[in-house]
Amino acid sequence: MVTGGGGTACSEDFLFDAPQTLLIGNKVPTSDAIEAPTYFARIEDNPTVFTIAAEPFDKLREAEEALRERSFMSIDPTALTSIELSEGDLQIRLNHHSLGYFYGA
Repeated sequence: MVTGGGGTACSEDFLFDAPQTLLIGNKVPTSDAIEAPTYFARIEDNPTVFTIAAEPFDKLREAEEALRERSFMSIDPTALTSIELSEGDLQIRLNHHSLGYFYGA
């Protein structure tokens, strides 16, 4: 993007309305504990690699993990006698043993 003269011009190859994907790579290795952590990054379909501050992305990852539902159903384990999983013609059945473990039937 080129700015100046009160207006904004852009290259014909670059569309601001088109969605873009930011690919975030590994953290940049650093030997200085004072230096703010950064990640390698690039825009999808663009080979230019740059670095970005790690903090906002670390916070987003922490929020995702903190808000994730850890339990998707509530089951009384004493009432559970077997578990059956199936997909198409494939089936797996696990029976509950009186000693507390499940075994394949």
